[in-house]
Amino acid sequence: MNALCLLMQKPEGKDVAYLLKNDDAVVLLLLVCFFVSALVFAKSKDYLLQRLSDFFTTRDRTNLFPSGAQSEAKNVFFLVIQFCVLAAFLLLVCVGERAKGEVSHTLWVQLFVAYVLVWALFLFLKWCLCLFLGWVFAFGEKVHIWTRSYTTLTYFLGLCLLPLAVAKVYVEVPTHWIVTTCLVLFIVFHLLLFYKMWQLFYKKNCGLLIILYFCTLEIMPWYLVYLAIFEINTFVGLNF
Repeated sequence: MNALCLLMQKPEGKDVAYLLKNDDAVVLLLLVCFFVSALVFAKSKDYLLQRLSDFFTTRDRTNLFPSGAQSEAKNVFFLVIQFCVLAAFLLLVCVGERAKGEVSHTLWVQLFVAYVLVWALFLFLKWCLCLFLGWVFAFGEKVHIWTRSYTTLTYFLGLCLLPLAVAKVYVEVPTHWIVTTCLVLFIVFHLLLFYKMWQLFYKKNCGLLIILYFCTLEIMPWYLVYLAIFEINTFVGLNF
């Protein structure tokens, strides 16, 4: 009788450690990003590679694909949005690990949406600042080339973030390795931007434009991103 009671007795519940790969929302997010990338490349591979090639020239070659310009622009837009999503996801993973379990599922979703909006507003702000400086200095066609080049680097950076997100979820790569890789990508990204800016604008009026570039297009937007993320984390009670 005692043995039967022992068999019928329910085992004590144990807390199961949270794993990203067991979260259906995370898996769905990565699948959507993967299929978006695959579909965009299947439809617009030549266009995207041509834009990467155009990055190293100073000519405006937007008329190479006149027939499908609108559909190609939509595909580029999807890739830029994907960058915002993946950047927000990786940032949230780092914040979640530092919070040590303080982030509930509901708060996780709210933070994710807030981070995506921060990255989207960051890109929009930089785009507006580029157009404003182009209007002030009457750069004309060069500003159009610059904004296209910046967008090209952004969506390729988003494509580089996808393997990092997959590695973090399924291979459980240490967070410090992810942060280091993102910093390397960040440095390469800005070195290429600086090369493009020098190629387009710095050949004559070097000093003033370098100051305006770093203060207006780099330091200020990134500082605003830092403030926005800090305020969001403070608002929800995450203090590091």
